Amino acid sequence: MTAGGSLFNISVTGNSFVSSSIVEWNGSARPTTYVSSTQLQVQIAASDIASSGTFPLTVVNPAPGGGTSLPAEFSVNNPSPSIASISPNSAAAGGGSFPLTVTGSGFVPTSTVEWNGSARATTFSSGSQIQAQITASDISAMGSASITVANPTPGGGVSGAMSFTISGASSGILTINQASNDLVWDAKNQVIYLSVPSAAGAATGNTISVLNPLTGTLTLSVFAGSEPNVLAISDDSKFIYFGLDGSASVQRFTLPALTTDINYSLGKDAFFGPYYALDLQVAPGAAHTTAVTKANFGVSPAAEGGIQIYDDTTMRPVTVPGFGGTGHLFDSLQWGSDATALYAANNEDTGFDFYTLTVSQTGVVLDTDSGGAFSQFFIRIHFDQGTGLVYSDDGHVINPATGLPAGSFSASGLMVPDSSLNKAFFLGQTQSQTGSNNYTIEVFDLTHFTPLDSVTIPNVSGNPLRLIRWGANGLAFNTTGGQLILVSGSFAASTASQPSLGHVLSNHVQMTWRPRRPAPPPDSKN
Repeated sequence: MTAGGSLFNISVTGNSFVSSSIVEWNGSARPTTYVSSTQLQVQIAASDIASSGTFPLTVVNPAPGGGTSLPAEFSVNNPSPSIASISPNSAAAGGGSFPLTVTGSGFVPTSTVEWNGSARATTFSSGSQIQAQITASDISAMGSASITVANPTPGGGVSGAMSFTISGASSGILTINQASNDLVWDAKNQVIYLSVPSAAGAATGNTISVLNPLTGTLTLSVFAGSEPNVLAISDDSKFIYFGLDGSASVQRFTLPALTTDINYSLGKDAFFGPYYALDLQVAPGAAHTTAVTKANFGVSPAAEGGIQIYDDTTMRPVTVPGFGGTGHLFDSLQWGSDATALYAANNEDTGFDFYTLTVSQTGVVLDTDSGGAFSQFFIRIHFDQGTGLVYSDDGHVINPATGLPAGSFSASGLMVPDSSLNKAFFLGQTQSQTGSNNYTIEVFDLTHFTPLDSVTIPNVSGNPLRLIRWGANGLAFNTTGGQLILVSGSFAASTASQPSLGHVLSNHVQMTWRPRRPAPPPDSKN
C-alpha cells in the first residue's frame, strides 16, 4: 500500500486458524473476521499506514495451546510527490528569510522541500501542502532556484521542479494603488494586513486584506464590518484586532485564515455619542488581552473615553477616565516590556503629557503624568523592547522608568525604532520637498541619534498615515491618497551603523503635514 491511504482489509491465508484467532499488525491486535481454518480477514486503519515502513503481520491463537505464527511482512511505500504551485514564487535579492508554501499531492510527514537540490527545514501541513523556511542566504544574489519535494524510500522519489525567481534589485520602491486606514506586519506569516475603508470600493472595501510584500499582491480580503480602522496584532501572530468605527466596537480575527472571532462593544458617551478605538494594542505575551483608548467623532479633544483593558470580551472593572472625567488625553498607547506596564501620550493639546500606567488583574491605574514631553500634535509613541525606551514621531526619546528625556533625534515625521538593527527610521520631508509630492526616509543610529542614511520616495499621493517595518530590509507606509508604498534596501537592513556617504542629510526630515483624525463613518448598513 501507499502511505496516506484509507482504511482497508487484508486477507490472510494459512492453516490452523480458529474462530478466536486474532491478526496482529506490528504486534497490536486488529479487528479480525474468521472465514475458515485457512483464511482470515483483518481491518487495517488509515493511521496504520500514515507513514512508510515494513510492518509484521502475525496470527495469534489463544490458550490452551495456540501461540503466535511466524510473521509475514507488509510494505507501506511513500507516494511519489508532485508540485502544483509555490507561494511566493519570487523575491528580491538581499531580502530576509521567509516561509515558502508548496501545494501539490503525495506529501507525507517525512517530505522535504529542496532548494536547488538541498533540503530546507520543512513543516508538514497535509498531504497537499507543506511549508519550508527559506533563508536570507538563499536569496542573497539574483538568479533563480529550483524547488522540488523529496519523499524518502521505500517508494517515494523526487517531484518535478518549479522555478523560483530572485530579482536583481536589492533595493527598490513599489507603489500599490490600494486604499487603507492602517497596516501591520505579521513576522510569522510574512504578510502585511490592511484595514480597508468602504471608500475603496466593492472589491476590497470594509475588509481586512492580506498583502504579500514580496509580490505586491493582495492574496485575501475578508469582510470585516463597517469601516475597519486601527489594527493591532498579537506577538504570537494568533490574533489580529481592529476597531470598527461604524459599529463602535473592536473585532478579532484568528490568523492566518482571518476567521471571524470575538467582538466587544465600546459603548457611547451620553452627550457625544458612540466611541471609536483611537488606539488599540495587544499585551505582550498575552494574546487575549487588549488595551483600548476611546474617542468620539466630531469632538475636540477627541480622547474623551479613557483607557479600558479587555480579556477577550470581558472588560476589567478598573478603568482610567478620559478628558471628560480627568482632563487627561490618552491619544497614543504602547505596552511596555510586559502586560503590567502601559504608556500613553497626549498629542491633542499643548500639555503634551507622557503617562505611565500600571495594569493588574482588576484593570488599569494612572501612575505618573509628565508634562511637556513632546512638541508636536497628533504624534504616536513607540516602545522598543530592546532598549526599553519610548520614542515619539517628533523625535523625542523618553525613559519610561523616570519619565525623563533620554535623548532626541533632529527629525520628525512618521517613525519606527528597531533595536535589532540599532536604527530609527523617520518618514518626512526635507525643507526643499515641502509642498511637493516627494518624501524622504531618513535613517538614524538608534543609540547615538546620529544620521546614517536616507532614501527619497517620489510621487507620493496624499499624506503618509502609518510607517512600519517588514522583513529583514523593508519599510512600508500608506497614504491618504490611496497608496501603499513598499521600500526595501540595504539602508533598512542589519548593516553597520556607519554613515552612508552621499546620503546623510544636513537638513533633516520634518513632519510637514497635519496627521488626520478619523472622520465619522458614512451612513451604511454594512
